[in-house]
Amino acid sequence: TVYPIFARAAREAIAGQDIYCHLQDPYRYSPFVAYAFTPLASLPDAWGGVIWRLLNAAVFLGGLAWWSRCVLPETISRKQQALLFLMAAPLAIGSLHNGQSNALIVGLLLIGMAAVVTERWNLASACVALACLFKVYPIALGLLLAIAYPRRLSLRLGLGIGLGLLV
Repeated sequence: TVYPIFARAAREAIAGQDIYCHLQDPYRYSPFVAYAFTPLASLPDAWGGVIWRLLNAAVFLGGLAWWSRCVLPETISRKQQALLFLMAAPLAIGSLHNGQSNALIVGLLLIGMAAVVTERWNLASACVALACLFKVYPIALGLLLAIAYPRRLSLRLGLGIGLGLLV
């Protein structure tokens, strides 16, 4: 599992230690992520790992549900929506089981796109910015959305990423 790496980095960040010094099982995320993990790191790793996985699953499934309602045609049936979830589940199970952040990132990006469709600009920029603070590649979607909606999203997304980096 990857969760103990996150928890160790959070504990080291709070203690003022170098979070990037480990050669075996290195921490590869931003300091923001380490500090964001401090509530979970205060729990035993078994409990923190379970909560982390449940959070990932909730964000991914919630994002997929909202995105499918906002983006897919209204003519899609419940059966077709259930099929979408069944097709997505095998792709997410590996990341969820391992405690990786991939499901969380995809869920945040799905929520961000659904928020754009429903014109919830602050939520869209916050979700995309949070995904960018976990890994760099979501910035591609953020930049595409900022180009498509420059007056509504550019400044918000920039501020979201900037504030996250300041933290």
